[in-house]
Amino acid sequence: MDVAALVSAWEATLAQPVCRRAATLLEGAGTRHAGTLDVGTRDATMLALHRELTGEILDGEATCAHCGERMDVAIPVAQLVNDTMKDGTVDRDGWHIELRVPTIDDVVWALGQPISDDALFGRCVVLAHLDDAPVPATDIPAAVRTLCEARLDAMAPLANLSVGLTCPVCAHDDDLPLDICAFVLGRAGDWAHRQLLDVAALCRAYGWNEASVLAMSSWRRAFYLARMGEP
Repeated sequence: MDVAALVSAWEATLAQPVCRRAATLLEGAGTRHAGTLDVGTRDATMLALHRELTGEILDGEATCAHCGERMDVAIPVAQLVNDTMKDGTVDRDGWHIELRVPTIDDVVWALGQPISDDALFGRCVVLAHLDDAPVPATDIPAAVRTLCEARLDAMAPLANLSVGLTCPVCAHDDDLPLDICAFVLGRAGDWAHRQLLDVAALCRAYGWNEASVLAMSSWRRAFYLARMGEP
């Protein structure tokens, strides 16, 4: 991993809209043309980055919606990575629709449209036929569109994820929505701050520059940090 490139990428995300930040971070981590990733692959790649930066556990806190108890949450990454549905075909009542999962670029584009949900759905419809005649996505009826949206969720389950929790105090069961991009971006920010704190400490102690510190292996950096102040 190019530590300096990833720190710079994380810094760049601070001035970007939320929908674009994951692509910038992933490009800093070495993923080329991250905007073309579909949102399911985006989230799986963000989890892989979390593994590299922080480890196998997504840890945080949640609050019980019933009694207000604060709960520690620890979710293994492996628990979230499951097989996805590949078939994007919906057939119902004479309709034949072929779907694809939207990309990051699709989401960014759709958010700039007057009705973003409709615009994004239109991007997901590769083909729509009614009784073998082509039909625009805007003419798909609500009931069939609901089936299409459920199929898209099954094709990219990480993009609409929730985790079941049980309160240890009142035993209330709840589903915790988990935004993987937001979570990993937060952890990447914590990681970037640690890198820059190391830079500040080592530059102050040894007179080095940022580039040389970030280029060090983690073992060498820890070695020098442990010996600051020694005669």
